Amino acid sequence: MTRDYIKLQLSPAWEHVNATREYLVSVLSHTLGDAAIASQIALAAHELIENAIKYSASDKGKIRIHVEERSGSIVVTVENDGRRQDIANLVTEISAVADTKDPMDYYRSKIELAVKRTDGRACLGLARIRFESQMAIKWTISGTRVRISAIRTLDEAVRDGRAFQKQRWLDG
Repeated sequence: MTRDYIKLQLSPAWEHVNATREYLVSVLSHTLGDAAIASQIALAAHELIENAIKYSASDKGKIRIHVEERSGSIVVTVENDGRRQDIANLVTEISAVADTKDPMDYYRSKIELAVKRTDGRACLGLARIRFESQMAIKWTISGTRVRISAIRTLDEAVRDGRAFQKQRWLDG
């Protein structure tokens, strides 16, 4: 079963990042009945949106954000057109973070590398999603169209809490 929660389309503008995160926390806290998990999901969306803006092919392009529940998991997908010259590096980075067996160790190694960088970029976003948000990463790239999803399995407590909230609402 798939349930759509949120579909947004934004221009690649930095002022949208925090506003979208706050909106997602608000909507998902209410929808899921768990503010901590809503915050983790919003963090993942925040990082994916930041990456989409940084590597967008054009400031006139569109970034699509989709949050849905699918088969007991919350899926956050961000899609945009990336710059052709960044695609190879993106594939390497996404593959490494998606395939890591130890998200905490991988995140720690990315932090150590970030400290040594001289270009002002941290390159921590995807590792942060895997470790802090406890979400898996899936991706597809077709030409310059980049689609990255962060997936979090909802635990039984969240599903039970949501059912309890729904019943309270129905009971009035």
